[in-house]
Amino acid sequence: MPRARGSDVSAGGRPGQVAGPLASTPFPAGTEFLKCVMFQVEDMSGAKDRISNLDLQIRTFNPRGGMCGITGTSQTTHLDSTKDIRSMVAVITPSALAGRCARVSMINQAVTSFGVTAQLFCYAAQKYDYEN
Repeated sequence: MPRARGSDVSAGGRPGQVAGPLASTPFPAGTEFLKCVMFQVEDMSGAKDRISNLDLQIRTFNPRGGMCGITGTSQTTHLDSTKDIRSMVAVITPSALAGRCARVSMINQAVTSFGVTAQLFCYAAQKYDYEN
């Protein structure tokens, strides 16, 4: 199930967010989970009293005309708003994914004067990524 997308996005100190749908079609039946991981690439050398703060959000929504565009009726929202250079959000409710679309957002809360680059990776699967 190739639904992964990796991106390098520079927030560049602009207020707002960088967001988009993860795929053009809804997740198939049997999709168990969706996970997105974001890493903020910042110079951490020397004494740092301030780092950038980007939040990571996944919103699931119903498709329109069988396609995943920018709009749709929102179903669930999952947010990691911790102030850290790493963020992870997972949707582990199969009923929230099958036949639905997902939109991921990197929300700019604060960016240092040096700027920040965020690396984002998302994937979905029909089997959880842990072993029993």
